[in-house]
Amino acid sequence: MIRRIEPSESLMHKALLLSTLGCVTLACSGDSAGIASVDSAFTEVGTVLRVSWTLDAKGESWVSFGPEEDCERFQTHRTPGETGEVLLVGLPTVTDSCFTLHAEIDGTAHTWPTEFFRTGNAPAVFEDPDVESLQPEAFEDGFLLGNNPLSNNTLYMLNREGQFVWWHQGPEGYGNARMILASDKQSIFYNEFNIDFSIDSSRVVEVGLDGVEKNSTFTPNGHHGFEILEDGTLAYLAIDVREVEGLGTVVGDTLMLDDGSGPVALYSTWDDPQLIVEAHDNWDSPFYPQGHDWTHANYVEYSKERDSFLISFTNIHTLVEIDAQSGEHLRSIGHYGTYDID
Repeated sequence: MIRRIEPSESLMHKALLLSTLGCVTLACSGDSAGIASVDSAFTEVGTVLRVSWTLDAKGESWVSFGPEEDCERFQTHRTPGETGEVLLVGLPTVTDSCFTLHAEIDGTAHTWPTEFFRTGNAPAVFEDPDVESLQPEAFEDGFLLGNNPLSNNTLYMLNREGQFVWWHQGPEGYGNARMILASDKQSIFYNEFNIDFSIDSSRVVEVGLDGVEKNSTFTPNGHHGFEILEDGTLAYLAIDVREVEGLGTVVGDTLMLDDGSGPVALYSTWDDPQLIVEAHDNWDSPFYPQGHDWTHANYVEYSKERDSFLISFTNIHTLVEIDAQSGEHLRSIGHYGTYDID
């Protein structure tokens, strides 16, 4: 039983498929171990298909899928038991594609008839980029995560040919600066903030690969960068606005930690004796309407090996490493660094 699934279909379809191990009827084996009930439907992302199935005997099952000319291009993980569900991620837009269910039951391999479908197109705001590979042999096969911070609030996943295989668009008037693939590879975290920074509505969002928002955490005054630690603690950059005699209102930065009980400051540029509050070339930048743009942190990264955070401060041309437990300034490079660059 082979059926083409169209992207416009919103209802689950079900087919009773018979094992193709040399025969197409149950009479060939004398039992029903080869029967599977299979459901499939497109998700919120027009290139991502959800496939679920139920066997009538326990085993290990998986799905192979790919473009129609190469249906074995990708393979999902093996799922033990009688039931399974996977998302087929990695197919480009408007592509004739296919998937096949496989199982191993009591040492016997089973393969069910292939199903064919055509992926949908991405929204108009997603224009295929030009991708040039300078050294194709230097890279393993895989995908690229990317985002467009201040234009259309878009996130995306590209294959090596620069084709969209996944996308997500946040609300109008918002931007994003970082996206992180979850450790289980089933969702993506990204930060979202109003591009009018006088409106404090920043949050870190978790969206599933099916395009559905799963969770979000409000990050007061948050911007640019964040990290998620192994224990689930959220670390994020936030502006820290203060009045300075003779200089007026000045925007510095702080690193906040939130373990689920609310944000707590670990480090602030105002408490770092290595950094000097003084005017510079970008001092009067209109980026933050709250005041003079002093440090402008734009990236944070956690090092498990060193148990430290590295923060980039673009306006003062300095990288600072801080201890993840105490917030102590460990070392730095750049204009105000403990190490300078010639």
